[in-house]
Amino acid sequence: MSKFKVGDKLEGDSFPQWGVITLIKLLTKGEFAGMWDVKNETGWSGIFSVGELEEMKHVAEKVDTMKFKVGDRVRKNTPSNRMGPKGLTEDTVTGCTDNTVYLKESFWQFPDELELVETEKIAVVPPHGGPSKYYDFPFSEWVTSNDQMEYFATSKWLQYSLHLKDVFKACCRWGDKEGTSLEYDARKIVYSGLRLLMMIKGKKVVQEYLKELVEDQQFKG
Repeated sequence: MSKFKVGDKLEGDSFPQWGVITLIKLLTKGEFAGMWDVKNETGWSGIFSVGELEEMKHVAEKVDTMKFKVGDRVRKNTPSNRMGPKGLTEDTVTGCTDNTVYLKESFWQFPDELELVETEKIAVVPPHGGPSKYYDFPFSEWVTSNDQMEYFATSKWLQYSLHLKDVFKACCRWGDKEGTSLEYDARKIVYSGLRLLMMIKGKKVVQEYLKELVEDQQFKG
């Protein structure tokens, strides 16, 4: 009998960026048969093998008593208030265990050495077509696209890095790579996009989406 069941909550130091995950469904068909469809508290979906789950531990109801949650802004409550090699005074939580808080820029800290930063609620501003902060990145620190991809992989893409990296590379070279073509790069972008959608929503959603495209007037012969 399986040691896991639908609804189980687990966490583990091997996958800190996921925080606490909930088992949604045991997959029984296709290439992922025997693996579990999971979702974390921020809405990420993914597929974990039994071996990966066995590296984690059940957390039951104690999750609700965690001192911090993913997305919290925190700072040191010790005399030395600098965190990590960049010397930041504040950082964002990306994952938690009983004795470790994982941070976006400062790697990790002990929970007892951190405190929550009180932030004012800011009214949501409707899209206005002007500059937006989510397009601001440390461009001056990058020499090559590899520097840029490494930054995105650790701070934004996370578990989706494998496929987003392929999309990014195809956009960068766009037909310039010897032995390839614009069609090759376009297919690479489409394929990687479908793999991303499958990671997020599962194979059934991908199949339904492909059927919708086939029936769309844009793509009919």
